[in-house]
Amino acid sequence: MNHKMVNLCDASKKVADEMPNFSKWVRDELLKRSSKPDKEIPHHICGNFIRAKYSPYDQVWFGYCEQCDVSLEWNE
Repeated sequence: MNHKMVNLCDASKKVADEMPNFSKWVRDELLKRSSKPDKEIPHHICGNFIRAKYSPYDQVWFGYCEQCDVSLEWNE
């Protein structure tokens, strides 16, 4: 997982402090801005199809396998 610093004003810091997983929310919001539609990609370990979102910044697809409890990424 990569790190990126975010600066918040006092009001937005209060909102972020009340969220259970602010980092996940930020990641989800950034991925919503992806220019490509979601893709169903098979997980090579369990065979489940994972809904992947494209990140134009990283040029990879990101997904999460609930069965294996693991975050995944695929190159384009």
